[in-house]
Amino acid sequence: MPRLVFGASVRRVEDPPLLRGEGRYVDDLQPSDCLHAVFLRSHLAHALIRSIDIEAASKATGVVALWSAPDFIDLEPLEIESAVDGMTIPERRVLASGRVRHVGEALAMLIAESAAQARDALELVELDLDPLPAVTDVERALQEGAQLLYPEFGTNLAFQNASRHGPVKRSFDRAQVIVRERLLNQRLIPSALEPRGALAWLDDERLTLQISSQSTFGVREAVAASLGIDEKDLRVIVRDVGGGFGSKGGCLGEEIAVAAAARRLRRPVKWIPGTAADNCRRSSLRRNVTEPCWQSARGSWPTWARTWSRTARSFPPSHRTYRPAAIASPPPRTPSKASIPTRRQPGRTVAPADRRRLSLSSG
Repeated sequence: MPRLVFGASVRRVEDPPLLRGEGRYVDDLQPSDCLHAVFLRSHLAHALIRSIDIEAASKATGVVALWSAPDFIDLEPLEIESAVDGMTIPERRVLASGRVRHVGEALAMLIAESAAQARDALELVELDLDPLPAVTDVERALQEGAQLLYPEFGTNLAFQNASRHGPVKRSFDRAQVIVRERLLNQRLIPSALEPRGALAWLDDERLTLQISSQSTFGVREAVAASLGIDEKDLRVIVRDVGGGFGSKGGCLGEEIAVAAAARRLRRPVKWIPGTAADNCRRSSLRRNVTEPCWQSARGSWPTWARTWSRTARSFPPSHRTYRPAAIASPPPRTPSKASIPTRRQPGRTVAPADRRRLSLSSG
């Protein structure tokens, strides 16, 4: 007789090994002859890179290699997903070149025989940055005279996307109550117990990369494309992951750099960032400003959301509405902060909070 599942208490099969301490995370792997990588990161949110002096660090005990952006010129830029057709997409390299655009952006990679030697040698790198004004607020990013993160584009506007549904004017004309609000959703860091990390090695000329990620095949595709190799020549392994919450999706430049280093040096290379470095590099989330209009009537409520389009589309109907009359989503701005990824129902966590605020305001 088949085992009943629906309505039954089903014992989880993945928990016992973790409870016994038998989980296998990236840093638990200790291959012989393994090298350790660290990254020099920007301490400024926006600056021009004047120089990176690596002479003293290169001579430090245990240092095997020290590379900056020109040393990775053979790698293809990372792919950036286009949110809408015709979106202007900047070139994203493994290491920053010419300019840094957020605190924690990687500028150089140092590889040593041990993690301690790598950290000590990194202190000897002399970094000269020319500070530029930082734009840390999404609204100020579009103000006249705001500092441009990508001067070649002439704007901090990332893209525009709007959708429209229903008879907007008629809905407003018939509304008994119209409520206008300005709602702020703060940025946050989805900080997992295990940081992002990577370990790469060659196995009979086939490159293997073990990572803490939520995007196994996406990382394989991105790394293979950047290295210029066929996907069948790259194996990506994801075993136990110590938390992710959406922030471990996609591919990092550091993961590509580790893979490239293992191919060049023909030795295993591991990168495990500390919590501070991981939080600086980890993509932060949300920071939305929403200015919706709610009409309390027998029909529906239009919304203009200054936020991501998915947030706007996620406004669900309530007991007093049937469907949105209109949803328009003006564009994300580009501030001097780390990129914004997904996090557990991307965009949809903001919409219920905003809808609740509007319900309370409308009585």
